[in-house]
Formats: sequence, C-alpha cells, structure tokens
Amino acid sequence: MIYEKTEFADGTAPYLNAANLNKIGDAIEALALQSIEPCGFSASSTASAFVLETSGTAPTSDELPLIYVCIPTLTNVAGATIKPAWSGTAIPMYDISTNAAVLGGAIRANIPYYFIYDGTKMWVDGRGGGAFTLSSGNTAGTFDKTNTNPTGSSRLNYSGYFYATQMWANAYNSLSTADIAEGYPVEGEYEPGDLVAIVGNEKYSVNDKPLNHRVIGFVSDEYAALFGTNYGKTPVACAGRIHAKVNGPCRAGDFLVASAERGCVEVGRGDGIVVAQALADKKTQGIERILVRICH
Repeated sequence: MIYEKTEFADGTAPYLNAANLNKIGDAIEALALQSIEPCGFSASSTASAFVLETSGTAPTSDELPLIYVCIPTLTNVAGATIKPAWSGTAIPMYDISTNAAVLGGAIRANIPYYFIYDGTKMWVDGRGGGAFTLSSGNTAGTFDKTNTNPTGSSRLNYSGYFYATQMWANAYNSLSTADIAEGYPVEGEYEPGDLVAIVGNEKYSVNDKPLNHRVIGFVSDEYAALFGTNYGKTPVACAGRIHAKVNGPCRAGDFLVASAERGCVEVGRGDGIVVAQALADKKTQGIERILVRICH
C-alpha cells in the first residue's frame, strides 16, 4: 500500500473541523503501516474449512499483525477456521468485538470481512457485513449454541434484546397440535385440556359453570407458540387446535359450549357461547380429550 499523509487546516471546507479530519488521517496512516497482502479463497475451500490463498511466506513476528480483506464464497457450517496457504493446520477464528470463538454458520457467503492474524489466532470483524457470533458461554449479546450446532433438539439462546425491522421464519413445534397459547396465573389444580374461565379481577381457574361466557381458553401442553409468560406460568390456548376435555358424545363439526363438568365442554343445545368446534367424533358418555378447534 502506498500512502501519503495529508494535513487539513481550518477553513479547508465549510463547517468541517480540521482536527477531526486529521484524526481520520492518523487512523489511515496507522492502517497503512500494517502488513497487508492480497488474498482470496482457494478452490479447495470447503464449508468446514476456508483455505486462504496469499502471496509470500508465513509472516514473521516483525510483520504481525497481518490483515486480510476478502469475501467468502462459501457459508461455513461446521466450524469457522482459516487455513492460510503457508500454514499446515487450520487457525481458529475469533470475533474481534466479543473475544468469542466464531463457530458454525457465523461466516456467511458473499459478505465482506477483514481478518487479522496475530500469530496464533485469526480475528474476524464482520460487523459491517452482518455476521453474528455463536458462543458456548451464554455471553451477553451473543448466540449461545451450548455444545452442539443448533439443530434437532439442541437450543439456540440469545442473551439480550433482539430487534429486527423484518423477520421471515417458519417456527414450529413438531409435537404440537398447532395451538397458540398465552401465560395466565391459573389458580388451583388443573390438567391439560381443562377449560379456564375468569373468576375475578385478573383471577382465573378451571371452569365449572355451564354455558359460562367468561371462559378464555384451554390449558395446553402441546402449544406451537407461547407468549406473555411474565403475566402467568400456565399456558392457556387461545387459538388453533387442541385436545380438549369433552363431556358426552359429539360428532366432528359440532359446536361446543362450557359444561357443568369441571374443565369440560359439551355439545351446545342452542344456548351459551360457542367455545370450540369438534374435529373428531366421540361416542362415549364420559369425559375424554379429543381434537377441537378453538372458536371464541
């Protein structure tokens, strides 16, 4: 890199402060003193190891740190490491802003990054390109993948507030019947499928009043999404499908209302608020959980 420092004087440009402009010049001068080499990714790079092609030989201690600016053509999915052409082994990659190891998926394809090699680690700064860091220590501001990549039953936790102007996603619980639940402070004993009603000022319990119009939903253990748990810890399904307690026989398509049997619904006879619609037949006289669609 060829660099000549330029000094600015007040009045060089309207409304600009020369001292601040000179700070920019100092920063560029410091960058110019670093050893910078052209680089690219070798065709032998894979999604588990980037091979960095550089000119020259391994840097000496006098030449460190070494800076590389490049755009990966692959998304690293197995663990982010860089193997320079002059190194026999892959070099671990760390996030320069968090000091956390950069793990699977953090380096994205077609996004510019700069890498800094200090002799032992390859530091990466992808803040301009929108990279995120996966850690294993629940570090504030990073995604925590625990001990495995976040697939299957493993969890991906984020310690901090998450903001997005837009987010496109498919979120699902493969074991659920696709009800959407909210947290309520339900008093007394309850079971999954119980119908819950309002019994006082911000008070809730399992319903035992026939044709009650103060019902809010069913206790859920199969929810696809749960919201508002700061208001209460009992998940109450307010929309979607759920296995609810039904008293007496019904046919698929029947409308169900609150029953005098605790926590149950039953076929409506022309009165009461419709709570749910049966999605399955029930031929028994007793109480049984069947799949219903929440209607209220």
